[in-house]
Amino acid sequence: MRHLYIIALITCLVSIAGTARAQGGTSKEVANAVSECFLASSADRLAPHLSSSVEINQDGARKVYTATQAKFVLKKFFTQNVCTSFHIKNEGYSAGMYYVRADYRGNTSYWVSYFIKGTQLVKIKIESQ
Repeated sequence: MRHLYIIALITCLVSIAGTARAQGGTSKEVANAVSECFLASSADRLAPHLSSSVEINQDGARKVYTATQAKFVLKKFFTQNVCTSFHIKNEGYSAGMYYVRADYRGNTSYWVSYFIKGTQLVKIKIESQ
């Protein structure tokens, strides 16, 4: 009976892990998708990755937005600074989040950093170079 319980528990955990992976992937997979959104200058493609609350720090002005508000802030940024190149300079884990720091070139050059907690984008930092 104990073996049957263990097998059922393992099956349940594998099923849950598979469902979570299908819905959002790993932090690294989400980071790759977010990078593609920055390269495409697409707030619409970025929106599904946003957490319900997103901190955006643009040249020192830090504000917390809902996902809908963040999408509009990013849409304005992308409209004014269409990406001509996007190169990842550093990435890894810090403080329980996956982060990426990249060189974003549009009308102006920026350092873009973003932070993913689980599979949700929770923080974006955009700094003029």
